[in-house]
Amino acid sequence: MSIRNYPGLKSGVTARLPSDYAPQDSQDLQAPSDAPAGHGGAGNGIVAFRVDCIPVAQPRQRHAVIAGHVRNYLPTNHPVQQFKHEIRQAFAWKRPDGWNVTRPMEVRLVFVFPRPASKTRKRGENPPYPKAGKPDADNLAKAVLDALNGLAWNDDSQVAILYVAKWVGEPGRVPGVTVTIEAIE
Repeated sequence: MSIRNYPGLKSGVTARLPSDYAPQDSQDLQAPSDAPAGHGGAGNGIVAFRVDCIPVAQPRQRHAVIAGHVRNYLPTNHPVQQFKHEIRQAFAWKRPDGWNVTRPMEVRLVFVFPRPASKTRKRGENPPYPKAGKPDADNLAKAVLDALNGLAWNDDSQVAILYVAKWVGEPGRVPGVTVTIEAIE
């Protein structure tokens, strides 16, 4: 498959800024003029929201043997539980009336992590840079996609296109995740 089949992808670019992945202002989120009110109905439109927190990746499940049977679980006090709760609340707040949970979806996730003090210059610019370490991008995405099961879609298998970016922000930038969900025709 060539890159020309995907008009949203840029060729020849090694790194993109967070602004290339998610809309920065409300102008980018406007529904077409012929779309029904609230972005709802058959077209679904776009839902975009930001959650200000340090992103947490989905951990591996733990196992326990109870009455001779293996039980898989994730502790209720694990930080990912609070992260998922905040993702669900933010989506519920932005979800338009008539959102169709059965459609295939395109999801863009931009994770911004706090800048370590060792990577901050006292003079000069401190631009954002791609985060190449832990946590893994796939585990971060899994936490968000699992959190939105039953709200944005019936199951995260409906996500047909997924963009994930991890960045270390400039000094003073609030860490968090920007989520953009769009139904595919």
